[in-house]
Amino acid sequence: MSKHPGGSAESIAAHIQKLIVDDNLTAAQAVAIAAPAPPLPTSTRRPGRVDTIEISGVRGFGPPQTLRLSTGLTILHAANGVGKTSFCDALELVTLGATSTSAQHPDASAETRDSVIIPHRNQAGAIPFPPRVLVRWGVVDATGSSWTGTFGRPADDPPPIAVLPRRRLRDVIGAKQTERLERLGTSLGLSEAVATWQQAAKLVRGLAAIPEAPNQDVAALARAVQDAPTPWHHRERAAVSAAVRAAARDRVSAAPERPDRVPPRVSAPVPLAALHDARTALDHLESSGDDVDSPDGQELPVALIEALDGAVEHSPVGGVCPLCDDGRLTAERVSELREMIMRAQARVERESRRGDLAEALLRLVAESEPWIPPAHSAHQAPDGPEREWGDTLEALQRLVERRRATVATIRLDDTVDLRTILGQLSALDTDIATHARRLSEARDAALERAARARERSEIRASEVDGLLAAAVDHVIAVARADALRGQLAEAATELGAHARRVVDDRIAGLAGPINAWLRVLRPAGTPEITVECTRTSGRPGIRFKIADSSPDGQPRPDALGRFSDSQLDMLGLAVQMARLDREMPGSALVLDDPTDMLDADTLAQFARGGIPRMLAGGDDAPPRQVVVVTHCRSFVQQLWSVSAEHRTMHTVQDYIEQQVDADDRFAVFSPRTSLGIFTKADSFYRENVERASGLLWFRSAFGNQVRGVLEMCAAELVTVLGVDHEKRFTAQSITLAQKMAELSREFGERVAVVDRCGSRAEHGPGEPDRRLLAGILTHWGSYWLNQSSHADVVLPGMEHIREFHVQIGRLARALSGDERVARDEWATSSRMALALRTCPRCPPS
Repeated sequence: MSKHPGGSAESIAAHIQKLIVDDNLTAAQAVAIAAPAPPLPTSTRRPGRVDTIEISGVRGFGPPQTLRLSTGLTILHAANGVGKTSFCDALELVTLGATSTSAQHPDASAETRDSVIIPHRNQAGAIPFPPRVLVRWGVVDATGSSWTGTFGRPADDPPPIAVLPRRRLRDVIGAKQTERLERLGTSLGLSEAVATWQQAAKLVRGLAAIPEAPNQDVAALARAVQDAPTPWHHRERAAVSAAVRAAARDRVSAAPERPDRVPPRVSAPVPLAALHDARTALDHLESSGDDVDSPDGQELPVALIEALDGAVEHSPVGGVCPLCDDGRLTAERVSELREMIMRAQARVERESRRGDLAEALLRLVAESEPWIPPAHSAHQAPDGPEREWGDTLEALQRLVERRRATVATIRLDDTVDLRTILGQLSALDTDIATHARRLSEARDAALERAARARERSEIRASEVDGLLAAAVDHVIAVARADALRGQLAEAATELGAHARRVVDDRIAGLAGPINAWLRVLRPAGTPEITVECTRTSGRPGIRFKIADSSPDGQPRPDALGRFSDSQLDMLGLAVQMARLDREMPGSALVLDDPTDMLDADTLAQFARGGIPRMLAGGDDAPPRQVVVVTHCRSFVQQLWSVSAEHRTMHTVQDYIEQQVDADDRFAVFSPRTSLGIFTKADSFYRENVERASGLLWFRSAFGNQVRGVLEMCAAELVTVLGVDHEKRFTAQSITLAQKMAELSREFGERVAVVDRCGSRAEHGPGEPDRRLLAGILTHWGSYWLNQSSHADVVLPGMEHIREFHVQIGRLARALSGDERVARDEWATSSRMALALRTCPRCPPS
C-alpha cells in the first residue's frame, strides 16, 4: 500500500479496482489505502508588521484616510454610525475580496451585495471616490497590498491581517456539525484528507454495483442462470457455459416467435359522407318554417285540406263560407282561408321530407350493418403489445354497440330528435375510425416485430456462440460483484471510521487552546468544554460539549444548548481565537467592537488577560499587532490602564470622526496625540479669530482646546518618563494641576542629572527642548488654564491663551514621533525623549 501514500480519490479507486481484478481484496487492505493523518499545517500567511492602512471610497470613507498602526495595540474609538463597520469591511475586502455582510443576511442577499453597499456615495448619490484599500506591511521591506474594487477577489498579496467582525463571532459554533469541521479544517489540517477519504469510501461502495448486460438477450439468459442458488463465481467456466446454453434452449422452446400472433386487419366501417348529407338535409328542413295549424289550434287532416282548397277556389266572394253554413265569404275571409291552406300544405310537405330523411338514416344503418369487428379473445395476452391491441379492440367493440343502440332509436314519427341522433352518430363514427386506425398501426408494428423475430431466428452459428459467450461473462461478473458487495461495504465503512478516528485524535488537541481562551474570558461558574467528533454515516462533524457535567456513562450535554447567550459569545470568541492562533500566528488582528460581543465582566477579563496574551505571545505563538475598534469609552480606559501595567505593549489611539462638507459627509482618522489635538485647536483659532476674537464663547472654547493639548502633553510626558512613573500616575486620582506639579518635580530632577553630566556630545542637541519644557512647567505654577472652562471665573484674555497655545504647540512637536520609525516608538525616539535621556556617564539621580 506504500505505493499510494496520500493518493487522490481517483488513485485510491484505481488501486481498489486492481485488487478486485486480482480477486484478493479484503477489508483490511481497503483500510490500509487511507493515508495516515496529515501533519498539522504551518501558517498559510507569512507574518509581518502592518504599518499603515489607507481607505477611500468604502462605505463611510470618502477621500483617502490613512491610519498608522502601533507595533502593539492600536485603539480605534468611534461613535456608532461613524465608520467602524466601514473600516472592518475595508479590511475584509483587501484580505478576502468580500465582506461577511451577505452571509449574515442570506435571505436578503440582493440588498446586501458588496457591489451595492460598499461604494461611498455623496448626498447627490454620486461616487466621487472609487473603492480602494491599500495596506503597507512587511518584515524587512514594506509591501503594498492593494484592493481596487474587484469584488470577489482579494489583493494579489493579501496582508497578514485577521479580521473578526462581531457578525462572525458565532460563525463556527452556530454552523452545522459538518460545516464546523470544514471551517476548522485548515487549523486541524484535515479538510483535504477527510474529503479524500469520504470520496474513497463512496467509490468503494460504487465498485460493488451489478454490471449491466450488453443487450436484452444477454440479460435474459443471465437472469435465467442467476436465479439458481449455485455460486457461479466459484464454478468452472465450462460449467457456467453449459448452464447458459441450457437456459437458452429452455427459453427458445418456451417462447418461440409465432407469426400467428399478428392480429387481423381492422378498417373503418362507417360511411361518414352519408351522415354529412343527412345533416345538411336536416338543416334545410328546419329552416322551411312553422307547421300549419287548424283554426281551432288542431292540425287538419290531409283530405280536409284538399276539400277546403277546392271549396275556396270555387266559392265566390259573397257566397256561403265552406267552413260554416250561415256565414258569407268576404275578401278578408278568403285571404285567411288561403293562408291557412298554404301553411297546412307546407306542414304536410315537411312531414314528408322528414320521413324521407328518417328512411335515409335507416338505409345508412342497413348499409353499415354487415361490418362486424374481429374476435378479440384469441389475441388476449397478460401484458405487452398484444394486450394493448386487445384492449383497443374491446373499446372499438363497445363503440360499435353504442352506435347500434343509437340507430335503434330512429323512428318515422316526430318524437325523435334527428339532430341529436345525427350528432351522436357522427361522434361515434369518429371514435370508431380512430380506434380502427390504432388497431391498424398496432398490426403494422406486430408485423415488423415478427419480421425481426424471424431474422433473429436465422442468426448464424458463430453469432449464437458470441451471444452465449457474452452471457457467460455476464453471469460470472454479476456473481463476483454480488460476492464482493458485503466485503466492499465493510471496507467503505472502515474508511469512514478511519476518518472519524483521525478527526477524534486531532480535535482533542483543539479543546486545549479553546479552553485556554475560555479561562481568559469566562467569569466564575462558566464550565470548560470538550470538542468531539460526531459519528455520522458520511462526512464527520464536530460538536462542542460541556466537560465533566454528566454522571459516568451518560452523554455530555451540548454547549450550544446549555450555554447562555453571553457564554456562547465567549465560546465563539474562544473558538475563533484558537483557530487564528493555529492558522495565522503572528498576524495582525482587528477586533470589531468586542463590547457588543461580551458582557462587562467578560470584557474586563478580556482587557486584562486576552489583549496582553495576544500582544506578548507565548506558547510558541509570536506576538500580534492588535487593533481594537470600539465605541465604548470605559473599555478604552480599561485598555489604557492595562497599557500602564504592561508597558511592553506599545499602545496608540485614534478616533474615527465624521467630517461634513457642502455635499458630502465622510469618516476621517484623527490621532490621539498632543500634536493632533494642537493642530485641531490651531485650525479652530484661525477659522474664527477674525470674526469672534472678542466673544466670550470663542475664548472659552479655544481655552478648553488649549487645555486639552496640555492634558495630552502631560500624559505623553508621563509615558516618556517610563513604566514606573506611568503606573504611579495611572493609579492615582489626581487633578491636572497636581499632575503638572509632580511632573515639574520629576523633570526638574531629570534635567538636573543631565546638566550635572556635562556631556555636550550626548545632551547638547536636546538643550533647547529641555529649556522649553522647563519654561512651560515653571509658568504652570501661576497659570489659570485649568479653570478656563468654568463659568464662575473671569476668563483670561485671548492674547494670553494664544501665547500659551503657541508654547504648548512647540512642546507637542517635540513629543511627536518621527514618520520614519514605528508610530509607538515616539516615547524613545522623539526629540523630547532624546533630550531627557540619560547616558552611561550621567550621575545617579
